[in-house]
Amino acid sequence: MLNHAIRFRAADNTPHLTVADLVATITNDHYPMTSIIPFTIYSQSLTLESYSIEDDNNHNHRVDPNEVDTLHVWFKNTGIDTITDLMFEMRISDAYIYPLDIRDDFYLLAPGETRMAEFVFRTDPQFEPFSVMDVLIDVYNGFQYSETKVISLVGESNCESFENGLPDYFSYADTAWYMTTGQVSDGLYSLCSGNISHNDTSTLICHFTALREGNVSFNFKTSTENNYDWFYFYIDGVMQSRWSGLHDWDFYSAPVLAGEHTLTWKYIKDYSVDGNSDKVWIDNVCFPLENDATPELRITPDVISLTAGPEAQTIPLLYESVSPIFLLYESCIVNEDHNPVGWASIDYPVGSLNALESRQVNLSLTMGGLPDGVYHAYLMATVEEGNEVTVPISVIASGTGVNEYVAEGVTVKVYPNPTTGHVTVDQEGVADGQTVQCRLFDVSGRQVGACQKEASRFELDLDGFAPGFYFLHINRQDGTTQVVKIVKR
Repeated sequence: MLNHAIRFRAADNTPHLTVADLVATITNDHYPMTSIIPFTIYSQSLTLESYSIEDDNNHNHRVDPNEVDTLHVWFKNTGIDTITDLMFEMRISDAYIYPLDIRDDFYLLAPGETRMAEFVFRTDPQFEPFSVMDVLIDVYNGFQYSETKVISLVGESNCESFENGLPDYFSYADTAWYMTTGQVSDGLYSLCSGNISHNDTSTLICHFTALREGNVSFNFKTSTENNYDWFYFYIDGVMQSRWSGLHDWDFYSAPVLAGEHTLTWKYIKDYSVDGNSDKVWIDNVCFPLENDATPELRITPDVISLTAGPEAQTIPLLYESVSPIFLLYESCIVNEDHNPVGWASIDYPVGSLNALESRQVNLSLTMGGLPDGVYHAYLMATVEEGNEVTVPISVIASGTGVNEYVAEGVTVKVYPNPTTGHVTVDQEGVADGQTVQCRLFDVSGRQVGACQKEASRFELDLDGFAPGFYFLHINRQDGTTQVVKIVKR
């Protein structure tokens, strides 16, 4: 066993959890061997913990048209070393968003420490409510670019926080509720139950139509006589829950089907005794989304198969929203064992798309330094509350820098190619009697055949295979390898 044989140092600006490929080569007189060992670099670790929006208009903590918004982003050093000279720069590609203050920096961020960065932008009056936009924050470590964090912000939502008054679909049945600034879940306003005495009720009613099934939810707070004065919540006349006593701001959610509904909040006092403030409050009443479409993502091309040399290569992909609702996605590239690969990456792994919009995402291949051969991976994208997309990636690495094991003077011919069935594999320059291991892969990276031969010329039967591209991976007894592309008609 050989220990501590290799030492290397990762650059200070290498992002945490970067996957790198170590090409290990063992050479002897007869059986040279090459292995690729992916490993993960655990470097300085900067995590985006949370974010919030402060706006100068209705103070509803959302992005609305015609306002100045301040984006607060909390970053945490989750590594074991102090991070120095951190700089952040904000980018927004939306045509109706105008960045005002795009930079912030930290001189030091100690292990376990969390600090807030601040960015400011202005929205145009034409900014569409309930659209999404991506805020890209480029992170520089030691004045060198390290990584990009992506925050997807959703504009005006399906919630009512009473920042602009009481909507006309709310009403009262007896003692009126009123808007207050004294107790709020967030923002500036909430609704408070009316001033009532013993054996009295203050009722708030909301009529709405749900175009799709989902949940209604709200924040609430109570300050009542415990177990005697109760706060009730009903959906269509059926009690869902009740509370009494002291409850600081809490959250409640209940399902509703598509159709017309009546929500009712009642604060009822009993015949005697006052307790605490004798009040209840609600805030942030949210309804099922009005759009009943399911977010769906399409990626083009849906199969990637190509030959790559030692130079870095970029392949443009098209991410499309194909349903009339915005979507939020996350994507990654993994191998057959669902582990990250070091030779392929994408420049926009996390983001959003508005309804029926598209974006170019670039796939980067860096095969230089890897042995010639066939490499397989999968681009996997998951849409929040939507579909999942898998794009197979097959790359024939040729002349990528580790070619000592492609036998000199050996030419592999496959004919007929394209073929409708049988093919002949002729290894010119290889002596008979040498054991040859063959593996056949389809374009998705799935092994569909294998054989062992001891002749320089042999036949393969592809009669039972579907039309398409296949890759024949040849491994010889002397350690040399070659890959040949076969077209089946």
